[in-house]
Amino acid sequence: MDKYSCDIVVVGGGVIGCSAAYYLSKKYRVILVEKEYPGAGASGACSGGLNYFGKKGKILEQAVESLYIYKDLEKKLQIDLEKDQNRKILLIANEENQLELINKLVEECVIKGLDAKFINCRTIKKMLPVIPGNLVGGAIAGGGLQGVVNPFNLILGFLQKFRDNKGIILKKQKVEELLVKNKKIEGVRTTSFKIKSFAVLITAGYDSIELLNPFSFNTHLIPCKGTVLITEKNPNWLKINLLSADFLKESNRKNKVNLTIEQTFSGNILIGSSSEFYKDDKLVNNDIVMEIAQKAIKLLPILRKEKIIRIFTGVRPFRQKGPFIGKIPKIEGLFAAFGHSGTGITLAPYVGKKISTLM
Repeated sequence: MDKYSCDIVVVGGGVIGCSAAYYLSKKYRVILVEKEYPGAGASGACSGGLNYFGKKGKILEQAVESLYIYKDLEKKLQIDLEKDQNRKILLIANEENQLELINKLVEECVIKGLDAKFINCRTIKKMLPVIPGNLVGGAIAGGGLQGVVNPFNLILGFLQKFRDNKGIILKKQKVEELLVKNKKIEGVRTTSFKIKSFAVLITAGYDSIELLNPFSFNTHLIPCKGTVLITEKNPNWLKINLLSADFLKESNRKNKVNLTIEQTFSGNILIGSSSEFYKDDKLVNNDIVMEIAQKAIKLLPILRKEKIIRIFTGVRPFRQKGPFIGKIPKIEGLFAAFGHSGTGITLAPYVGKKISTLM
């Protein structure tokens, strides 16, 4: 027996799913189903950085569009997102061969009318004197769009407005089967009951594989565990988001650390992040933690005095082809949005708004 019925079921309560549920609920009756609780996955285990710098091609364009949506999002959601879009992103090169790659990023931003410029080591030292002098250069980008947001406040904001729009949130309910008849969606079956609907949106991160496999749809997703360290609260002295250029190297799907350092509104410093490919557990890897800490201290020796109060991990849905947003072929009423590994917080408003126009 069907316990619920609606127009659209959204499967997965990460930031992408919560954003999509909010935008869809403006026009449709929506139920959001989450196997744990909203933000329990990768969305709740990230630094909350907002940026376009470091992205390329279509993802860069989507990031910019999303960051413009962020400008008015606090007002629309009527919540303090602990958001700051007036920060600069400082991309630091540790090796000479990274400079050419950085210049390409700068050039693409400039062509698109975005703020970005190459800077030498001396300029970096003037901007942030606590950085040691063993750098080869870097780039800076601001433009009033980039910065940081509290991911939990963002998810809460989406869900509060979702509820205001009569949306229903079902927690601790795993979707075990998509109900299809004559190649048309009829709803979902959860751990406890069935939900009848005309359409289903899969935003379940790496778990999207399990739900879409029965329809011979290859998600091309690879689990990628990330780790972030959190320090105790400090006076807000770090007004720039730091990013190592190590991430510019082509992915060889080996474990690596791409250093990012950001300070939250509350004063905690977030230090990350790692990429452990083919790892889908949330166990803390002590070797990875030490590598992140050592790289952070090398870049900012002042961090040696800081106390780490928490370490969290999340499994990101890595997709070499980039994120998927759209309709699943051959099944009427089945849509999905996944593969936003490392970009989900920045892209969430864009993806939510985009998918609401496709469904």
